[in-house]
Amino acid sequence: MACHTRFNVDVGFGYYKYGLGDASIAGRLGIATLPKDFLAVGASAVIYEKRRDMILSTILQVPNSGFRFRASGGYLWGEQTFDFLSGEADIDLDQYSWLLSTSWVPSEEQRGNWLHSVGMSVWGARANQTSILDPVYFTT
Repeated sequence: MACHTRFNVDVGFGYYKYGLGDASIAGRLGIATLPKDFLAVGASAVIYEKRRDMILSTILQVPNSGFRFRASGGYLWGEQTFDFLSGEADIDLDQYSWLLSTSWVPSEEQRGNWLHSVGMSVWGARANQTSILDPVYFTT
């Protein structure tokens, strides 16, 4: 089997936060490849003036079994606008995220009229706010 690869680049005029009208140049890069009939790997990056987001993902389809496994990881960094009671603030931020999932898609004869797939996923994310070294606590 030949390896199939797709690469795309998009550049445009986008909004970081549409409600405020902060328009800026935005870009998106993506690549996806099928190194085997049962394996797909992809990466994407979204770039705004204030924030960048990168994601790496892979999907494995076990041949003739109906089982599918997926793993993804992401990293986001830049400034994020938060709404506080005192007003909005742009905060330096970096965030890591991950996803692991598995599913089983039965064949048509196993499926019947009621079951299309069964799956499970776990995910997590951790954000680090880098503007203030000491934590600040708010109570209401």
